[in-house]
This record gives sequence, structure tokens and C-alpha cells, in this order.
Amino acid sequence: MMERTKRIMTVAWNIARQGAAKHGGCAHTYIAAALRMAWNGETTILVDRKSLARQLDRIASRAGHRAATQKQVWFLAGLMSERGEDERSLFGLNAGNSTLSVSMASTFISSYLRDRAA
Repeated sequence: MMERTKRIMTVAWNIARQGAAKHGGCAHTYIAAALRMAWNGETTILVDRKSLARQLDRIASRAGHRAATQKQVWFLAGLMSERGEDERSLFGLNAGNSTLSVSMASTFISSYLRDRAA
């Protein structure tokens, strides 16, 4: 029960932060509506940037000396978490066998930035 409550609160704060970023103001002004959304399951579970960066870093470490830099991983994780995506959106179901090199990270970042501008 405690784990579920923790997960709901994490999701609610992520929703509130996204609401504040999109519409202005502070996250605490959005928390009531975000809690209702998270509690009722009206939204998908949003991936927070830190855990996504950890997953991407693990994938990048498989690339050896060509691995994406920490800065690239953190920036890419931020872009992906804004859109509510996880590592499967980049690599599909093969995320467990993929690598993230410097050039791949640059390509993904450019793609996300183009999509954001459009």
C-alpha cells in the first residue's frame, strides 16, 4: 500500500511540474488536480528525468569508448521526460540489447528539438 501511495505522489508531482512548465505558475498550484488525475489513473505514468537518465546511461555504457556523454544523456532524458517517453521509444522492445553512442545521442537530440520547434 505504501509503495502505491509513493508512486501516485511521484506521478502527481510530475504532472504538476509539467502543468506549471506549460501554463506558468508553481507546481503546488497544480497538485490538487494532478493528484486526482494520478489517483484515478487518467494519465500514463510519467517517467522522471533522473531515472530515465540512469537507464540511458546504462544503455550508453554498452557502447564502450563511443558512449554518449553524461551531458548528452541528461539532456536527452529531459527531452524525453517532457514528452512522457521512456527508453523503449528510442530502441523499441530491444532496449536491453541496444547501445547509445555519441552520434546516436546527437541524432536523437536533434530529432527531439526539431519536433519541439514544429
